[in-house]
Amino acid sequence: MLVLIKEFGSFVKAVFWQWWGLMSCAFWTFAAVYGEKLNKDNVWYVKTSFWLGLFVLCLSTFLAWREQYKRVEAHNRCISGYENKAVDLTLVSYIAWDGNALAGAAPGEDAESQVITDWKKKVEDWLRTSRSQLLGISPIAFNKFLHSRRGSREEYHGVCLSLWGDLAVLNERLDNLTDIMERANVYLARVQDRPFG
Repeated sequence: MLVLIKEFGSFVKAVFWQWWGLMSCAFWTFAAVYGEKLNKDNVWYVKTSFWLGLFVLCLSTFLAWREQYKRVEAHNRCISGYENKAVDLTLVSYIAWDGNALAGAAPGEDAESQVITDWKKKVEDWLRTSRSQLLGISPIAFNKFLHSRRGSREEYHGVCLSLWGDLAVLNERLDNLTDIMERANVYLARVQDRPFG
């Protein structure tokens, strides 16, 4: 009950300040000039003042509501932006999780050709799916994911030699995903969140 009384008090205060500002406007001056020009009697002035006061009260109530509504909308947009980034970051972490699982399951030097072919197909599928998901999240994240720095010069002892290039690309994409997650405010910003968007 105390909360309701406090909220009602805040409402009355907001309406009062809107009303106070409107009461000092020129409505009454125009009504007085109009009444004087048409030689209206005192009853007309009282009725006009009453209706103007009622109109100003309704208008001040609307303006107080509108001010609060704008604050709530701005707050909701802010919360929504944080939720979107959290969802996007979770999706990127799942993409990285799957990629790390593939990197850890790279066939060894003595692997059969079918195992190697299957692993390469899984890597290609992961890359294709990851690209489409990241493009759906943010073009900036998509571009970062595709960025290439080091090529395939690394050696992966214990892994089939013919897979070193594929594994190098996979590890580079995983490094890029790590960068995306560490700098989520840059790479996961939606177009409407960016200053130039």
